[in-house]
Amino acid sequence: AMVDLRVLVSERRQGLGRQLLWASLTALGDVGAVELEVRSSNVAARALYKSLGFSETGLRPKYYATPDGREDAILMTLTLNHGGSAT
Repeated sequence: AMVDLRVLVSERRQGLGRQLLWASLTALGDVGAVELEVRSSNVAARALYKSLGFSETGLRPKYYATPDGREDAILMTLTLNHGGSAT
């Protein structure tokens, strides 16, 4: 399944993204692993994902269109144990 998780700019830096992502991971149950992609320029999101145990596992070069050309997508993976918690 594909999910797009976003937090309004006015609501950022309050822990809402972490809460939303953690609730989503917990709700997944026993899926084994979760993979996501994030813009290479989205340093805050990449730091959040790493803090939750995701690791960078791949790259999609020039994946996103931008006003200035193209931007890479970073692939990140988290291995889950039973119940949706990170291992």
